[in-house]
Amino acid sequence: MTLHEYVYDNFEHIISVDSEFRSSDDGDKTEVVCFVYKNLKTQERFNCCSPEDILNLPWSHDEALYIVFNATAEADAWINWNIPLPLFVIDLYLENKNLIQDGIKRGKGFFGQLAAGHRFNIDSKYLMSQETKDYWRGLIVDNNNYTDDEMIGILDYCYDDTVLCGLLLEPILKHIDIRLQPTDNERRLNQILFRAKAKMYEAKMYNWGIHVDAEKFDLFEKYWFRAKKRYIEAANKKLNVFEDGVFKYEKFVQLLERNDLIRNWPHTKTGRFSSGKETLQNYKAVKDIQLLRETLRINGADKLLGYNRGKDGVSREKLNWFGAITGRATPSTSKYPFNSPRWTREFIKPPKNYVYAYVDYKAQEPNIMARLSNDLLFIKAVESEDIYCSTAILSGTLPKGATKKTHPEVRGSFKTGVLATTYSAGAPLLMQQLQSTLREAELIQKSIKKTFATYFKWNKERIYKYFTQKRLQTIFGWTRHVPVGEHVNQRSVSNFPIQATAGEMTRLAYVNLIDAGFIVAGTVHDAVMIMVPLEGHQERIKEAEAIMVEASISVIGSPIYTDVDLITDTFKQERNANGTGAGDIYDEIFKYIDEVKNDDEKS
Repeated sequence: MTLHEYVYDNFEHIISVDSEFRSSDDGDKTEVVCFVYKNLKTQERFNCCSPEDILNLPWSHDEALYIVFNATAEADAWINWNIPLPLFVIDLYLENKNLIQDGIKRGKGFFGQLAAGHRFNIDSKYLMSQETKDYWRGLIVDNNNYTDDEMIGILDYCYDDTVLCGLLLEPILKHIDIRLQPTDNERRLNQILFRAKAKMYEAKMYNWGIHVDAEKFDLFEKYWFRAKKRYIEAANKKLNVFEDGVFKYEKFVQLLERNDLIRNWPHTKTGRFSSGKETLQNYKAVKDIQLLRETLRINGADKLLGYNRGKDGVSREKLNWFGAITGRATPSTSKYPFNSPRWTREFIKPPKNYVYAYVDYKAQEPNIMARLSNDLLFIKAVESEDIYCSTAILSGTLPKGATKKTHPEVRGSFKTGVLATTYSAGAPLLMQQLQSTLREAELIQKSIKKTFATYFKWNKERIYKYFTQKRLQTIFGWTRHVPVGEHVNQRSVSNFPIQATAGEMTRLAYVNLIDAGFIVAGTVHDAVMIMVPLEGHQERIKEAEAIMVEASISVIGSPIYTDVDLITDTFKQERNANGTGAGDIYDEIFKYIDEVKNDDEKS
């Protein structure tokens, strides 16, 4: 039995659906215009211009299978019409992407519905032009009221997308049978339904949003433009790389010379010393370079990065789970606080009578590496109190009983070395990060590879499997394919099993948390931020931790435990003795904001 036949045998009602809505890029909630449903078995069409129309549809909402092409968008519309999210949804956007993604950068719309229609040879009469699509989207978004004729046109436009979505179901399911790793239909369908559920729950997280410290936020917005100049001038007294707020290459070279970085500093293709983000990231252990990184980011921002505050004061941004080839989330770097400079997190503040809990997995990726490869020494290291000291001890570099306190420098070098080496970074890059000689970096990498030889053998076998089977796939079926006639980044391929498995784990965690009644305000690389009532918050947070640990067991067969940052006021960030912590930067910024504010009050 094909997957398509299995789906049709197991659901009495299979419904393709699309919605039209007005949404903004400013953190506000969506305004729904309409839904159009089509029963793929009876071919009946249903126009829904109100929530009541949906509630009166002639099938059980919880028993039908819904076919969509962007589960987050349709879920967002359902939520804003107070319609419960359906239990069974297939997101053809995700399944289409899962069939063809291969690591090659594609243009805008490559994974979209119109492109899918062309790719699967849908009759051209069902494929509207991009111009037509742009016209109707413009009419919908730019107006609050529509004439009767316009509303008829909007419903027909929505129906055309509904029809195309329904027509794509059979060819996409057929190609899943052909292109993906064989498995039984029940398991395959459950994987597909779970992916769509995870995408629908993004809409819940968007609508909950992240609450902010309104007083501090407003102060920043009002005074930052002038305070920024003072911040840059103060930083430049230490760096001397700006003139009138403009970064100067010649002065940057002098900064490298003062820090004795010239000899190993990377060059651009044109032979100049690189000042790119990745290069500065690799040298962030150098105090002046870390200050330069933050100063350049601050200098380029005329407003607060990381927030997208709506009219109700809550910051909202789409998380875009599955945006990366690994299935990881790719939220905006300018509108999402956990994808922006860390100091911006201090604006996060729970509402009255609530707390936020930032719950993150301890060493999620090393745990995944150890368990997937079944490397016994790696497992011993991740089960120890300190994976990096343990690695140095297992390699023979440190004596038994060594700790972070007794051997901080060696432990620090092995932390950097483990993270770099397990992600296929070469010795030259490790040398940059450690600020060491090439020989020292090579010795650390050699000892790590020897200690975790089983892992590195397993990882090499994954790359071989990728090229021989033409794909790599996670436990839940998320897939990376081999591109045709294109260069393959083997480092990216070697990282895929780890990053994609980590993505599956965090996704399962937030889905299970929401199912258990938690408000999940946001997700991060290996963490979630939940909002719980102040009263009884300790027990509730313990429940959340247990759910996250259970998710790790479901994905890799072993527990990964969690740490919790409790946020009762603002989300305090690190402050350290040398003033380079994210919290120190926040304090410095508000020192100049307060100066400007006081100057205004005196004048």
